[in-house]
Amino acid sequence: MKKIACLLVCLFAGPVNATLIDFDSLPGGGAVVSGTAITNQYSSLGVTFSVLEDGITQTGGPLATTEFAPLGQQGNRLGNFYNFSTGFRADILRIEFSALVSNVSFDFFPQGDSGGQTRVLALDSSLAPISDTMTGISGFPGIQNFSVTGSGISRLDIFQPSDGWNWGLDNLSFDSVQVPEPSSIALLGLGLASIGFSRRKKLIK
Repeated sequence: MKKIACLLVCLFAGPVNATLIDFDSLPGGGAVVSGTAITNQYSSLGVTFSVLEDGITQTGGPLATTEFAPLGQQGNRLGNFYNFSTGFRADILRIEFSALVSNVSFDFFPQGDSGGQTRVLALDSSLAPISDTMTGISGFPGIQNFSVTGSGISRLDIFQPSDGWNWGLDNLSFDSVQVPEPSSIALLGLGLASIGFSRRKKLIK
């Protein structure tokens, strides 16, 4: 029975998918133009983006842009700003995953000393906190990788350190586990039930 239990764990866990999003290219091909609002363009990879101001989700989403990047940094980064014409910068950049993920990390642009107080809140599927930390990364110009603590993450809320503060991220990476199709689980269950019934008959004989 122990062997069967181990087999169940392995089969139900499924393969691990490692994903990297650079905000320069789209999953189906094509480039992301600087100034594009990023919302569901990466939903096929299991992730969507939004921004909140005063607790209200804003129209559009965080902007992928080449603006405000440190010297020598190429390509887009994703900022907490969502409107260039008004200069609005969101209180929260929200990243939602369609499946539970782990090993989440991203390159962080602090845009100054206050950037170290940028709060990263990781939540599980019931929206209970998994981890709640500050990036601790500050300075300008600069970029440094930040790893999110914990696994089984369903959502990240990243808070600006102070009202009006501009920050950004790039190269978002995470691991997700594929869940088997219901039909596959049902077939496996029938197979295991048959094995159990056969073992029981042998024991009775």
